Amino acid sequence: MAIQASIFENEQDQALLRELQHAVLSYLAENGSAKWGALYIRFYHEKADEIGPALQHLAQGKHIAVEMDGATKITPLGMGQLKNRT
Repeated sequence: MAIQASIFENEQDQALLRELQHAVLSYLAENGSAKWGALYIRFYHEKADEIGPALQHLAQGKHIAVEMDGATKITPLGMGQLKNRT
């Protein structure tokens, strides 16, 4: 899982990214699909600067899938990531 060095340069930033990604995956696993924008708003208040890159990283890693209508769902790869972490 590659992390953009320009945004997440230190271990603390990387840990924050992993925690936020875990929170997004957990949310989707518990609540089903959600619109991309709704996820952004849901997690924006907690980690305003990190939610965009975290969602993009999950999508690039195929841990979440974004449908044509903007619905975002957890993928089997994302479920595996979630289970391996808990």
